[in-house]
Amino acid sequence: MIEIKYKIGIFIFLLFSVLTAYLYFGEMIFNTAEYPMWKSKFDYIEKNHTSKNIIIGDSRAIAGFVPKLLSKNYYNFALGGGTPIESYYILKKYLEKQKLDTVIISFSPVHLERSIVFFERTLKFNFISTKYISEVLAVSKELNDNFPDSLNGYKGFEFSSDYLLFKSKTYLIKYKFPTYYINDFRGSLYKPMYFTNKIVYNEINDRCGNYDFGRKDSATGLNYEALEKRTFRNSRVMDYYLKKILKLITENNIKAYYIVAPFNRGSYEQLDTCYVKKYNSYFEGLKYQYKNVVWKNNIFFYENNCFGDPSHLNYRGQLKFSNYVKMEVLNNAL
Repeated sequence: MIEIKYKIGIFIFLLFSVLTAYLYFGEMIFNTAEYPMWKSKFDYIEKNHTSKNIIIGDSRAIAGFVPKLLSKNYYNFALGGGTPIESYYILKKYLEKQKLDTVIISFSPVHLERSIVFFERTLKFNFISTKYISEVLAVSKELNDNFPDSLNGYKGFEFSSDYLLFKSKTYLIKYKFPTYYINDFRGSLYKPMYFTNKIVYNEINDRCGNYDFGRKDSATGLNYEALEKRTFRNSRVMDYYLKKILKLITENNIKAYYIVAPFNRGSYEQLDTCYVKKYNSYFEGLKYQYKNVVWKNNIFFYENNCFGDPSHLNYRGQLKFSNYVKMEVLNNAL
């Protein structure tokens, strides 16, 4: 009986060891197409880092800002679901390699309220260092902001056990504890993603970080902000890291632009008026504190035929928005 238990224990240990090794070294096989998007940008920082003008933000920024339409020396470091947490890390790492002339910052309102992808991308993609994760956890605890789980970006840790569970989950995912990757592993058995992900990785590189999400000729659905009928409440953690971005830009004498990508008409017309009012009020404080930034944060819309899905610009919208940024914002800034 003891011998059987011993063999079972050895089998479980070996199984976990093999799974963990697979999770560390097979990331291009089992991850979705978001993984090569994130990886390509981290690799660019480490290996190339030649661009002196960069864009940071979320997926709407990935789709909306076409570097080759802005100039030859722009690179789009925006990330799908990206928040100020990841963008501050990118900016800090990049400045260790290269001086910058210009930074364009672009976050949709929802990504200032919470992180939709902290567990599923930021941690699973091994994007940020353990040291930085410790800092984010400490900030989250100090500000009492459970930023990945709150719909309104201000949910606190009601009990000390809440924070301990959050911290434990963070490190277990960071260090590839297999039970958090069951769905990823199962999916790779049916459809290995390596070749698909290599194509995405190469396309992102060729397009200097720009990528198409929705590819329809028109989109009439609603985005996150329009679907959730509520007021805007910024996350304290997101506010903390956005201000760290703005401070770092100021300290390095970098030209800075905050430019929000447009909503489709359908989403814009369904926005709660209180949501817009609270959102604008939040930015009034930032504008007063950081007067060196060119602020284009107001929510506006393009027609639905400029969108490939309810949130992301299609080829028509990309051309229109990138030309607007180049001709009316960058060229006209003081």
